[in-house]
Amino acid sequence: MTLNEIFDWYLTCRKPKRSEPFRRIEARIKSPRRLLNAEGKVQELTVRQQKFFVAQRNLEDSPMKKGEKVAPKTVKEELSLLKSILKKAVDFGELEVVPIRGTSYPEIEVSNTRERIFSEEEFQRLLKASPLWLQRIIIMAQGSRI
Repeated sequence: MTLNEIFDWYLTCRKPKRSEPFRRIEARIKSPRRLLNAEGKVQELTVRQQKFFVAQRNLEDSPMKKGEKVAPKTVKEELSLLKSILKKAVDFGELEVVPIRGTSYPEIEVSNTRERIFSEEEFQRLLKASPLWLQRIIIMAQGSRI
């Protein structure tokens, strides 16, 4: 079975409750289809191909943010979706085993820190616009620099 066949199977076996998440999944599958050997057999998928996928995606321009590259978080989500698809294919009997297991998947570092802090003017506007119960939480959060 090829990667393309597995991707198509996954999209048809999912019963979307809402169209928004389903469209997001369809969009997330496009890059692995394009950059991995989608016509190759799933069992021939290697760590090297996945590392190549990660490297290529990190070099691509972001379609949403002009002048920036694709975010590492996006690449990590695409790789996670691939892992999820392969596991589900095994669970449903489409594949015998997952071709790559455990820690063999490439690690992608994602910085989850926020780099911006409200200016004093923004902070005061936020306080004014908030109800009293929320103001107390905002003041605590500002004081702790969360």
